[in-house]
This record gives sequence, C-alpha cells and structure tokens, in this order.
Amino acid sequence: LESTFILWIGNGGGYSFDLEKKKLIGSFLSHTSLIHAVSNTKTTNQFLTASEDETIKIWGTNSNSFFFQKKIFF
Repeated sequence: LESTFILWIGNGGGYSFDLEKKKLIGSFLSHTSLIHAVSNTKTTNQFLTASEDETIKIWGTNSNSFFFQKKIFF
C-alpha cells in the first residue's frame, strides 16, 4: 500500500487517497474530537488512532469504518 496517503483533519477524522490513481479510497470520520496519535502497521493494511474523545480505534486503510474500538481514560 505504498501509494496510499492518509490525511488527518482537525475535526477528528481523515481521508485516504490512492496517489497512483488520484482517487479517494476511504474516509474515517468516527471520532468526535481531535485525534492526537496515528500509528500504522507494516505487515497489515491497518492503522490505529487515539483521540480526545477517549477512544482508540483500529481501521483498515481502504475501509470507511473502524473494526475495533476501545474506550480509554486519561
């Protein structure tokens, strides 16, 4: 997935783009507050986000929804 670019925006969401095809391939708009951390995996097409809404979520890079959510407390 070297041609995938993920852009995070201030409203707690983001978008993934295929740079080779110049096409939007996913939107990630489930957090309700600012995202403070994003981490991707090297072996799978997944990434993790952590937000001020006190949740962490695991996403697929070409999906429009998360497949795991955990409530955390700071």
